[in-house]
Amino acid sequence: MIDRERLLSHFERHPDRTWELEELLTELKIPEDQEKSLRRLLKTLVHEGALERGHGRQYRQPRQARRATGKIGRAHV
Repeated sequence: MIDRERLLSHFERHPDRTWELEELLTELKIPEDQEKSLRRLLKTLVHEGALERGHGRQYRQPRQARRATGKIGRAHV
């Protein structure tokens, strides 16, 4: 079974990256026989708004989760 928190944590560590399904299988060392489970979990996370789906089978963090914070000049954002 694929761990939801592990998957979300992976996206949080790479906030500006878009991941294809096959890349996630490789990067997270998920066996190919669990691809269907991964697709279902990704679909659920997209439906919940935790992830966005891009073109094809690409997934990323939602735009608001990728918002940069920090200082610009003297103002704090």
